[in-house]
Amino acid sequence: MFDTAANKEIKRISVVREPMFAALTPDEKKLVVANSLPRGSAADFRLGASVSIIDTAAQKVVKNVVLCSGATNARSVCVSPDGKYAYIIHTVSRFMVPTTQLERGWMNTHGLTIVDLTKNARVVTVLLDYLNEGGADPFDIAMTKDGRRLYISLGGVHQIAFVEIGKLLDMLGGKIPDNLRKKKPYDMGSQNLWADIDKSEKSREGLTNDLTAMYVAGLLKRVPSGGNGPRGVALSPDEKKLWVAHYYSGEVTVLDTEKRKVIARHAVGPQPKADVVRQGEEIFHDASICFQHWQSCSTCHPNGRMDGLRWDLLNDGIGNPKKTRSLCMSGKTSPVMSLGVRESMEVGAAAGFRHILFVVVPQSDIDATCEYIRSLKPVPSPHLGPDGKLTAAAQRGKKLFEEKAGCAACHTGPLLTDMKSYDVGTKGELDRGAREFYTPKLLELYRTAPFLHDARAATLMDVLTKYNKDDQHGDTSKLTKEERNDLVAYLLSL
Repeated sequence: MFDTAANKEIKRISVVREPMFAALTPDEKKLVVANSLPRGSAADFRLGASVSIIDTAAQKVVKNVVLCSGATNARSVCVSPDGKYAYIIHTVSRFMVPTTQLERGWMNTHGLTIVDLTKNARVVTVLLDYLNEGGADPFDIAMTKDGRRLYISLGGVHQIAFVEIGKLLDMLGGKIPDNLRKKKPYDMGSQNLWADIDKSEKSREGLTNDLTAMYVAGLLKRVPSGGNGPRGVALSPDEKKLWVAHYYSGEVTVLDTEKRKVIARHAVGPQPKADVVRQGEEIFHDASICFQHWQSCSTCHPNGRMDGLRWDLLNDGIGNPKKTRSLCMSGKTSPVMSLGVRESMEVGAAAGFRHILFVVVPQSDIDATCEYIRSLKPVPSPHLGPDGKLTAAAQRGKKLFEEKAGCAACHTGPLLTDMKSYDVGTKGELDRGAREFYTPKLLELYRTAPFLHDARAATLMDVLTKYNKDDQHGDTSKLTKEERNDLVAYLLSL
């Protein structure tokens, strides 16, 4: 919180994780903050990103509302003109299933969650996808003055979604059109779901998994945005035009909101030819190359990092999920993956196109993507002191890390990994035969929770205590509570 008149900070309010967007209610009594990533153990199927609702007078969080299971990449949030509802866009990841296919949103779908601000509770999550075409990576929202329509940029598929949010709220309140109210015999799809939506909580929850519901009810229409990588959206005062900023094509397009088509475009300046890193970044964020457009590389690796979840990839068998790993500096930590099943980042990236996006791309696209991944550099930790150096606690923790706890025996060198595999007692119940796991790099540890290879540890303290009872990855049981706190302070500073 910042006082602009006095030009000074008033207070910092802790929310959940990586807050990136916020919106005030019209009366300015509440601030709704979208936390980009979930926080907690990925072994919990209920794990999902949340919104923090802040009482601006009390200057504190009054409720953290989980969006839904698998919610991640929560981005823009807006509040209805009456202040009753907040709308948040995000990915809905099906992280509890093996990555065997993509059809019909098997891995990732993309949602819009309604939060009731009078109750500080989630109302429902609906999908912005079609049955056979994903609406990948929603980024920003614009809302009409009457609160009846939302315009959402779908960054990964270069589209704009028109959502009749007013009609959706009407239907959730019981105003079901006659053509949807009447049940059809043997119809288990959206038709019968809408017929019971105002009577059955189960039907309402069913919307989170129904890829046809919004389209069947006439509540969703998607059109091309007219450029590459749509991000910010804004309505003209008369609401007849929607302005869309495109990150990769470097232009602003203008859509006629009634005809639902591009009517003008404006370059934002000279666009130099993209170098290979920029080309790779474009490919990395492009879901239109994916089978049925369900996801991009960035869906699971936002900003080249990770989504806070775990996935059962098939590169090391099935039924043994592993955490999503940050790609930052992965080009220098061969082999890659927890079990070292990929020889290098380059091999892993090529496999990602084939087995995660389910697409065959030219080698030049793979090469460019790898150049983008190599360009990712660690960002200084926000846990460092104001001078950018270790705090006193972190300095004490560094000494423990290097000496008494013995962490530096394996976490060594500039990337804090010796790139070798060990049995350090972290074998999980789903790991079957595997006991040895590669030493992970510790750079940017502050932003890579949950921890351990299978993401079961919600916090670093869990890693040092709950999951290290026999001191197999560091002599932490001998540390006092204060020393463990100092060690965590150092780890969070990396």
